[in-house]
Amino acid sequence: MLIATKERLVLPNMLPKKGKETEQIIVRSIVDKVKFSDKEQATLDIREEKGRVVWNDLPSKEVEFSEIELSLLQKAARTLDENGEVDQDNLDVYMKFRYYNVKKE
Repeated sequence: MLIATKERLVLPNMLPKKGKETEQIIVRSIVDKVKFSDKEQATLDIREEKGRVVWNDLPSKEVEFSEIELSLLQKAARTLDENGEVDQDNLDVYMKFRYYNVKKE
């Protein structure tokens, strides 16, 4: 799955901050997959301009999520919606995972 720069920035914030041990292990695995390398961080150059956070865009990153990670991402998206926390900053990543079809084998 291709994950855009903004999605990589926003995605960790939609994940549960607390939970059972196994859930937090899955969260850590997801965050590790989308985090930026030191080289990418230097290229990103995240900064504030005119009251907005801006960055240099990077090419989308191909990330393979396991079925259990995708299930947690879908649950996190549903929780955002149920709590009325979907906004314009997280809408794209919300839509990507809320309606993603996890294949059952």
